[in-house]
Amino acid sequence: MDSQTSKSYMAPLKNKLEEGTFIVGSIGAGYVGAITSIILAARQPNLKIIVCDVMQEQINKWNEGRFPFYEPDLEKYYDIAVNVNKNITFTVDVGNCIDQSDALFICVNTPPKVDSDAVLGKEADMTYFDAAIRNISNYGNPEKHKILIEKSTVPVGTYKRINSLLGEKIQNPEACFTIVNMPEFLAEGLAVQRLLNPDRIVIGTTEDLNGQEAFEVIKGLYTNTETLFLKLRTPSSELAKLFINGMLAQRVTSMNSMTYLCEKFGGSIQEVQRMTGSDPRIGPLWLQASPGFGGSCFEKDILSLIYIFESEGQQAQALYWKALLNMNDAQKHRILDMIISEFPEPESTTLTLFGFAFKKNTSDTRLTAIAYIANGLIHKGYHVKIHDPKVTERSFHFEMEVQGFNIVEKTNYEFCGSDYRKAVSGSSAIIIGTEWDEYNELNYNELITLMDGDKKNLYDFRSYVDVQQIQQAGFSKVFKLGN
Repeated sequence: MDSQTSKSYMAPLKNKLEEGTFIVGSIGAGYVGAITSIILAARQPNLKIIVCDVMQEQINKWNEGRFPFYEPDLEKYYDIAVNVNKNITFTVDVGNCIDQSDALFICVNTPPKVDSDAVLGKEADMTYFDAAIRNISNYGNPEKHKILIEKSTVPVGTYKRINSLLGEKIQNPEACFTIVNMPEFLAEGLAVQRLLNPDRIVIGTTEDLNGQEAFEVIKGLYTNTETLFLKLRTPSSELAKLFINGMLAQRVTSMNSMTYLCEKFGGSIQEVQRMTGSDPRIGPLWLQASPGFGGSCFEKDILSLIYIFESEGQQAQALYWKALLNMNDAQKHRILDMIISEFPEPESTTLTLFGFAFKKNTSDTRLTAIAYIANGLIHKGYHVKIHDPKVTERSFHFEMEVQGFNIVEKTNYEFCGSDYRKAVSGSSAIIIGTEWDEYNELNYNELITLMDGDKKNLYDFRSYVDVQQIQQAGFSKVFKLGN
């Protein structure tokens, strides 16, 4: 369509921005929807924000200041939004949120589909997303044009899917809704800072006049944020989000692949990382060794890329991304086998896992690599104690179930929460799986006195503790991944 002659529906929305009456809604009060909305409300007192969700318990927690998850600095900006600016509300009235809003963030879960054997598949499960769009279609009104913003990570072509779903009830969806893709790059543990100081804000729109003016309206939601605004074609924006997460996972996995060689030949993964990161063509970020990548995005987005390539008959590209997932699994297998080989009598051995969150500074356990290790040790017969300063026992059990690890009938494990003494008492080994800062600041001279067994080992699978200091505490063996 000619960008000079196409119709724009943005004039009323521009006026609302200028008048200070613009309302932003979020469908979904989970991690992305809630944090994005809270920070936007705190930074932009000129906007009114409505966050809706069908889960009453979730909304109750937000209204009562009982956060459903841990994220550094979130409490500070929640207080600004709720008690200073007073421009955010949390509600289960989804219909009212849709009806009142001028722009809607769609922040619902799009997990990989689970097959009949409870194994994660490649295709994204769009059940919740489609339901949200069908609900939105009930409020299609050319007199109240809205911008629909894809925040959920979605397959390429979702903007067409949205238009098709809207068209089931609305004769002319384009007159009622403008569809935009706006991928999030939050990163658990850093989400608040990423929203306050984003590297860039990506907005995928159509190339016509309406798309260009929608881009300008969305920029107007961030007048107190200095950053680079990138206007992309919608499919480019959808694809780039998947590819970026694939690239980040590739960096982590590439470094993890080198840990074995460093251990075998006397190298140091930190030195390899430092040398690699000093190359300006590569840079230092996302090169930390680990038991394997986790989190809600990496595996899901790689599976989505695989599904797209396979659907298009591009097997070589699909195999490329499959190999990345296989490498990630191989790292988890190697670490589990290493621990098991050290302790040949599992029934009489207690082992302590330090950390269950997939990374530090978050309570997020989704697809954490430590779940695989915990499951393997439990089923082998070890008595396993799990410690994490922020993860709840409920989250631990939920994640084990989601990953297909059945420990319901097992009695040889104990979730210890943030109780260090309980976690290490009678243990033969401390296994660090999450790089919480406090694990590097503990008094290991005291902890080792609570341990038991002929040997007392410490395994650092984040490769970040002070080995020399811990060795002085008297451990039989201190293993540091990649050294």
